[in-house]
Amino acid sequence: NPALMLGAALPDVAAIGRFRLLGSTANEDVRRGIEVHHRTDEAFHRHRHFTESMRRLRETLATDGVPRGPARAVAHVGPELLIDGELLSRDEISQAVRSAFDQISVLEDHLGGLVDSSRRSSWVAHLAEVQRRGLPTDYSDPEAVAKRLYRILSARPRLKLDESLVGVVGLRLKEEQPLILANGVELVHEVVSLVAADFKR
Repeated sequence: NPALMLGAALPDVAAIGRFRLLGSTANEDVRRGIEVHHRTDEAFHRHRHFTESMRRLRETLATDGVPRGPARAVAHVGPELLIDGELLSRDEISQAVRSAFDQISVLEDHLGGLVDSSRRSSWVAHLAEVQRRGLPTDYSDPEAVAKRLYRILSARPRLKLDESLVGVVGLRLKEEQPLILANGVELVHEVVSLVAADFKR
């Protein structure tokens, strides 16, 4: 269901543009997709493979001299992006995500009310830009992910990553990547099962 999948992507799409989803939508599929996103996040963020990966990265980055704030942020977001990169390398998944993003223009009238009315026009413009850009192609490259994390964190004073440490972050992500991907299939299947069970309650 492309509309439901779009809804599942919207909280992260909003975060990229520094929007907060506050409103509601009349489209039931989008609304349910947003709910799927939040329940998936809960299951994913407490999964042992993810928490262990975060811990290893956090500890390694600390020994490299990366301050606590940036180390925690990198250890959280870095594995997520690497997993996304692996998933998006699969044709059936990338096509499904493209189909979801195609719904942005189709459902524009249903999406505006998801943010505060004072930011509605900029939100709609952000969604259009996301659709125009299409899927990221560099999430499977640890060095590119490190550079992306540097840009993402640059506006967050407590999490900001010093540019001199970008190379170190890329190296540590590259070292961790094989284990992240080796555990990825089990992680995804278990999270899907947990979320499915949650919806059946």
